[in-house]
Amino acid sequence: MGQFSKVFVKIINGVFRPMGFPIGYVWQVNDVIAQYVTKGGYAVLCDEAGDEITPPWNPTVQSGEADTTTVTLTYDQTMAVTDSTGITVTVDGVAATISLVAAATNTIVITLSATVDVGTNVTVDYDASTNNITNDIGVSAPYLNNYFCSNVTA
Repeated sequence: MGQFSKVFVKIINGVFRPMGFPIGYVWQVNDVIAQYVTKGGYAVLCDEAGDEITPPWNPTVQSGEADTTTVTLTYDQTMAVTDSTGITVTVDGVAATISLVAAATNTIVITLSATVDVGTNVTVDYDASTNNITNDIGVSAPYLNNYFCSNVTA
């Protein structure tokens, strides 16, 4: 499993708990955990002490760039996008109208209805609870809050 010599999970809630273990019990990952998760449970990756850790497969935004009518978010992994729900682009403090979103390998391209002028400030917000931006294994991209995008409009 990559950088981890041991991987542990902690049960948060759910209707099925392997072997009757209580919620909050921490144990090493095995087939029982996979069975738990597929039956609708909720578990988090954690260290042996039970402290939640961010798995290395979570997508991370690397950069943002605005150019004329597009805003491109570049991630460290192959990404997918469902629609524009949960995505807000702001140009100089005013919400822009999004006409289209698309994924292209490790980028999410957001097309705006209006042109971004030279020198304007462009930011992106993303509500991860919508799960509309995910990597190729379905892990949601993290929340973005006023994520600054370089304006390269000429």
